[in-house]
Amino acid sequence: MTTPASIIALDSLAAWTLKGPGASEFLQGYVTSDLGTLRTGRWQVTAFCTIKGRVLATAYVTGASGEVTFLMPEDMIEPVLTSLKKYLAFARGAELVHVPKRAIASIGDLDYPAVDLPSDARLGLKLASSTKEANAADWDESTWRWFEINAGFAQVTQPVSGAFLPQMLGLDDLGAVSFSKGCYLGQEVVTRAAHKGQVKRRIRRIALASETAPQIGQKLFDANGRECGVIVACAPNPHDSAATSALAVVSGDLTLPLSVAEVVEAVEKPTT
Repeated sequence: MTTPASIIALDSLAAWTLKGPGASEFLQGYVTSDLGTLRTGRWQVTAFCTIKGRVLATAYVTGASGEVTFLMPEDMIEPVLTSLKKYLAFARGAELVHVPKRAIASIGDLDYPAVDLPSDARLGLKLASSTKEANAADWDESTWRWFEINAGFAQVTQPVSGAFLPQMLGLDDLGAVSFSKGCYLGQEVVTRAAHKGQVKRRIRRIALASETAPQIGQKLFDANGRECGVIVACAPNPHDSAATSALAVVSGDLTLPLSVAEVVEAVEKPTT
């Protein structure tokens, strides 16, 4: 079992900051969550959408009005900043700052800024103050992914970027989507889908009785050979070396829960 002070180095994540007057007000128009509730010393979950309402990337966010910091998969920073830079002229002097510090996470350490994810354990995140601190890890990054999966949060990476509405990824259930703060990029599509009941696919936790993890973006097939979902996150179970935990976006008409036998058979023997 994980001990109360376990530290995890998050080598795949990187941070960037928008700094200057009106930074959070500008960003309100480009993220799904309400940055008006942002607090320094606490991390929220948010997402960036395309104009079609699909999630381009997810992120942890912290800060205040004049300085907002995002922590997200490093390979997704360039696509997000490329999308934002054409609008920065409206940011009233705010500037983008790349943060060279590495991210570390904790399970149960009360001194780390807390993460707003549902969990039986206290999840924390911070940017390491030194290389020594960044290297003082008890667990590898897959353990953090396992806790994210158990909280129902999938970090959106390249294989599934732009594929799903926020509701399909359960971001509304995590408080990462505001339906009252006003307009943001893709908001019209996201809101219309919610009000018209058009979201037929939703994220689900599944367990795979296999030591070999599926790939992000890999399709799932049920016992009848019907395509039924897409893997969006996976991690080995730290308490069972023969099991993998995953999140998949699945069809709304699928009978849940999926049995392990069906999922393993479907992943290993997809229909042609």
